[in-house]
Amino acid sequence: MKYSNITKEEQELIDIIIGMCLPRPKFPTILFDNGYQIKKMEKAFNISNGNEVKPDIIVAAEEKGSLIIFEAKSGKNADEEQADNYSNINEDDLIKNAGFNKDLIGNGFDVSYLCYKKVTVKKEEKQGFKNLIKSFKSNHNFPVLVFNKEEKELKLKLYKFEDQQLNDIFNKPITIPLDRLPTFIKFNERTKIDEIKPEIIRTIISYTYRDKLKFTIKEILEEIISPFPGFINFFGTRFKKAMMKKIKMALKQLGDKHSKYIEWDTDNKEWCINESLSDLHPMQLKMLAKFPNDIDLNTNQMDIYEYMDEF
Repeated sequence: MKYSNITKEEQELIDIIIGMCLPRPKFPTILFDNGYQIKKMEKAFNISNGNEVKPDIIVAAEEKGSLIIFEAKSGKNADEEQADNYSNINEDDLIKNAGFNKDLIGNGFDVSYLCYKKVTVKKEEKQGFKNLIKSFKSNHNFPVLVFNKEEKELKLKLYKFEDQQLNDIFNKPITIPLDRLPTFIKFNERTKIDEIKPEIIRTIISYTYRDKLKFTIKEILEEIISPFPGFINFFGTRFKKAMMKKIKMALKQLGDKHSKYIEWDTDNKEWCINESLSDLHPMQLKMLAKFPNDIDLNTNQMDIYEYMDEF
């Protein structure tokens, strides 16, 4: 089965779940307080009927023996085949194919959908919750968390979790302060290569400040995917490979255009930074990071910045 990539709206819903799993000030820490931790993101695994699922995020509370698989939907209907596959997940699938310890599901597991009450996507208002439950056709009993963005409230609107404590909490509206919600994941498989380039350049520039003049694609991936260290470890292999492919293409394009400053070392399979990059004027570096495709540092195009210090 082919799955669509995460949209910006769906990423916001996932960020809310991530936020509730972390001990962050002035943000509801409901999942964290109940022992839940992030276990996997974008983790693809096969189920007993031979099909594959790829949930957006999986969290679990080891002491409770409770695991929750979350799938986010912006304003779209739930894919019928995907919903059927989620209904067919069993404990063996989670242990043998997804690699989870059986203690994590000792008291059961849930598949839960996240959606908006209503959301505007490409200037079109969609009734997220209504579209979602309509597509279930009464065939599924997934607990559904609905985010009312206008009221900034998250609430359990349909069915129940195995964890009764979560039902007691989510049966009442939970205020979500969006101004306290960072973007935990900056890029995904939907991201275009040109959107990644500025962050790659900023990372390369930061390497020069640390006297780090050699780096690998994997190191760049770990640096740019999230402002929170270690988040890359939550992702499945397929996601990592897809993102590394994008980074590889972006670096090749940057290397071709700015070969004086970065180049590929074929023998050692790593990228090298020329020390001359650190000699550039700070304004040149800012312009390079902002307009990686338009600025040519190998010409006299940027000579004006040599005189900036005089003003």
